Amino acid sequence: MIKNRNATKWIVIGLIWGIYVVWESVGFLTHYKVFNMWYFAEVLTKLVLFSAIIYFFFKREQYLNRQALFLLQRHYQQQYLETQRIETEHKKFIENIFKDMIDTLIVLNPDGTIREVNKATLNLLGYEEKELVGKSAGMIFAEEEEEEEEEEEEFVNRNLKRLLKEGELHNFETTYKTKNGRKIPAIFSGSVMRDEKGEIQGVICVAMDITKRKQMKKKLMSQEKLASIGKLAAGVAHELNNPLTTVTVMVELLLTTALDRLEEKEIKNLEMIKDSASRMKNIVEGLLTFARSSRKEAEEKNSRLIDLNRVIKKAEELVSSDIKSRAVEVDENFGKIPEIRGNEGQMIEVFINLFTNSLQAMNKSKKKISVRTYSALGSKIKVEFSDNGCGMDEETLKKIFDPFFSTKDTGTGLGMSIVYGIVKEHGGDIIVKSEKGQYTEFVLSFPINGEG
Repeated sequence: MIKNRNATKWIVIGLIWGIYVVWESVGFLTHYKVFNMWYFAEVLTKLVLFSAIIYFFFKREQYLNRQALFLLQRHYQQQYLETQRIETEHKKFIENIFKDMIDTLIVLNPDGTIREVNKATLNLLGYEEKELVGKSAGMIFAEEEEEEEEEEEEFVNRNLKRLLKEGELHNFETTYKTKNGRKIPAIFSGSVMRDEKGEIQGVICVAMDITKRKQMKKKLMSQEKLASIGKLAAGVAHELNNPLTTVTVMVELLLTTALDRLEEKEIKNLEMIKDSASRMKNIVEGLLTFARSSRKEAEEKNSRLIDLNRVIKKAEELVSSDIKSRAVEVDENFGKIPEIRGNEGQMIEVFINLFTNSLQAMNKSKKKISVRTYSALGSKIKVEFSDNGCGMDEETLKKIFDPFFSTKDTGTGLGMSIVYGIVKEHGGDIIVKSEKGQYTEFVLSFPINGEG
């Protein structure tokens, strides 16, 4: 285009110069009839000056056009750079949101493979990004009861098809599976990404860890269940106690007064009745203890300041004969802890039950119970009570604090329920960790001076 404009410019200059030459030549021939050197020089000078004026006029126009083009180019360049800057900032903003989200965020391809994951997902599941990207989502999602990898894939594919069909899912409860195999309950929501043509580009999945919510719900249900069973236990114990006392007294009276008139078989039967009544009495006493620990005691009973280290020592002394007979080593690590407000008798009962539970679980040649007390964050006292006994499986762990649940043939199933009730009544908390065939650990926490 610029070359065409230059050619046009020189053609115009040539035409004007030619017309001017013809014009002057006609004038010259008309007036002088003969060649005049001075007139010719004057015409030539005018012609050069005129050509120079036209040339500089076009040159100036070209210069102005170049300046305008330069300014226009610079304007568009600045506009482009500004657009790029805004797009980069927007992209970084989106990336920061993606990266710093508290909840897990996963982007899937339409075929169910993982395209992107955020930092929260990696932290929760224990993977590195390169271990997940490009892999099937089946490796991080699991059904509650699944055991086989095929079932995991089927579970993901089934829900992915549902999501692709419906376009979105809200508050769908699912389960994450971490790198080490631990299952984490989560609330899941997802939506399908489409391009301007409506083609599916991928799936955005957001999920929130609800482990604490589930634990709180379970705890509340357990407390409500314990309160209800406590009321029932108190009523049952009261109704059983009187006739049971009568049976025991009458059997002892027969054995005392009519022993010489009874046959050996009858005496054995009476002894059996007496033993059964004694066992029933223990169950009734356990029911009464459980009932008392499941409802609020009078304030004066829990108004004393007690030293947990001393309480644990007292409980150990009360079961010392059993400890010696079973050849169990007790490792004590008592920290310097402040006193807590509570009922000393009940707290001794808590640790008697824990000692008894550990002693009955010992099945190794080297038997050991470890007790550690310490102050946590200045507001809580913690007690870690562990043994190297037979441990528990997951099913037993779920029921450990349920009333009347026992893994022993002779147990009443109330010991750990009583422990749980007393700890809760004192404003504390208790959690249990165990591995089958390895260990069991109870972690008890209490507020200092009853301020919980």
